Amino acid sequence: NNDGSYTLLSNLYANARRWKDVARIRSLMRHKGINKRPGCSWVEGVKGTATFFAGDKTHPRTVEIYQVLSDHMQRIKDIGYVPETGFALHDVDDEEKGDLLFEHSEKIALAYGIL
Repeated sequence: NNDGSYTLLSNLYANARRWKDVARIRSLMRHKGINKRPGCSWVEGVKGTATFFAGDKTHPRTVEIYQVLSDHMQRIKDIGYVPETGFALHDVDDEEKGDLLFEHSEKIALAYGIL
């Protein structure tokens, strides 16, 4: 019952835009009681280690973190950055894929580290 194998297969199907196969694998996981472990990122500081998950809004400084993240993302977009939405393996439009990439745990952790 290794979630990694199922997740890898699901991601391969998603990368190939085989959304019905993605749904089939996810359904199989639910049926077998297998949950995908969320990826996380962390920052070590003088006050300890802060851990973040994708889309995480549980930190006491969430508002500040997301403001820093938003400010920095806007600055890099102003100099030409365009999100590589091909890495967002979801059957949604490019704008929503960009939003999903915006909330990756690595970016949230980095924004917290900048505070």
